[in-house]
Amino acid sequence: MFKKLIAINILCFFLLQDGIFIYSQSINAHHFEDEIKLGAKVFDLRIDFWYKLGHIHSAQRLKLDDPNLGRSIYKLNRENEILLYDEFGTNSEFLFKEMQRLGFKKVFWLHGGFTAWKEDSLPF
Repeated sequence: MFKKLIAINILCFFLLQDGIFIYSQSINAHHFEDEIKLGAKVFDLRIDFWYKLGHIHSAQRLKLDDPNLGRSIYKLNRENEILLYDEFGTNSEFLFKEMQRLGFKKVFWLHGGFTAWKEDSLPF
């Protein structure tokens, strides 16, 4: 058992050194806001109705039902930090996993979605 743990730790060390692990995860609303201030690209995945009611100021629309969604994602720089959000966080998680599969290295999604953003009284 001890040998297995050592082998796993060594493997993880080399994977981290080679940059194979992809840094993608959910983050809370305040961390999300901090990343926006540092210049991360923000994408709102909600339907038009919700977007028009209010959205994070720097957010760009990325419609999940757009037939050109794949093309839009393909044009993004895989090295840039990308932030995703929807109303509750479910669609963001789905898209971040897909982007991770496509080789994006720094994708984060807003845990709890725009609902969490509003609950924390952050500006929109």
